Amino acid sequence: MGLLWRLFAPKPLKKARRTVRRATHPVSLITPKPVKKLRHAVSTVAHPIEAAEFAVENQIVRAVRGGGRSKKAQAKRSDGLPARFTQEWIERTMPRLDRQQAAHVMSVMRARGWSDDELRSRVLPHTRH
Repeated sequence: MGLLWRLFAPKPLKKARRTVRRATHPVSLITPKPVKKLRHAVSTVAHPIEAAEFAVENQIVRAVRGGGRSKKAQAKRSDGLPARFTQEWIERTMPRLDRQQAAHVMSVMRARGWSDDELRSRVLPHTRH
């Protein structure tokens, strides 16, 4: 996989290329993930220059394409609130918050499109009064 391919090839083309089934050795299909990780680690130690080159290539691709954040990091907001409020989260979290914190959470919910009726029926019963 060349650097130019990783930088400039359109994502759908790369995705299609990855999903094509290749003829693989049957043993590789049943190899557990920890064994694969160990092989990768051993390869990194055995060939440090190649590993460093690949790491630099990854950094360049991430910088140019803007990738690198995991889904969990994207879901976590800077204010510590989840990206999506579920009823389970509301029932678990809201009773522990004081008035000021609960008011802040409800204002964030309003900003994200929650109506007053939804807040009254789904959130207020779980807040401390």
